[in-house]
Amino acid sequence: MPSDLSFQALGTELASIPALLREIRAELQGIRLAIAREWPVEPRITKDQLLTTAQAAEILGLSEGTLSTWRCTRRAEVPYLKIGGRVRDRRSNVEAWARSQRQGGTPAD
Repeated sequence: MPSDLSFQALGTELASIPALLREIRAELQGIRLAIAREWPVEPRITKDQLLTTAQAAEILGLSEGTLSTWRCTRRAEVPYLKIGGRVRDRRSNVEAWARSQRQGGTPAD
């Protein structure tokens, strides 16, 4: 049978395919991570989506630590939920609380 590849050579080539696939997967993962660092995608936050403390603090222009401290000391009554031991905020509640804190001037809505 006149062929450039013998059965033995073909077997050797086929045996190397899993290693090549692992290399390709690793390279693709590296590309994905590089793209994610270059163009991070922020999750869309809907009106009543539950927010983390970090997200709520960002909306209020506070640090996460300040918001947590205000909650613990009751300095600010920002409404929140406790779900399975985790604190979550409804975006609508955070925005309503921020509006209620406005003092003087004209409404900025």
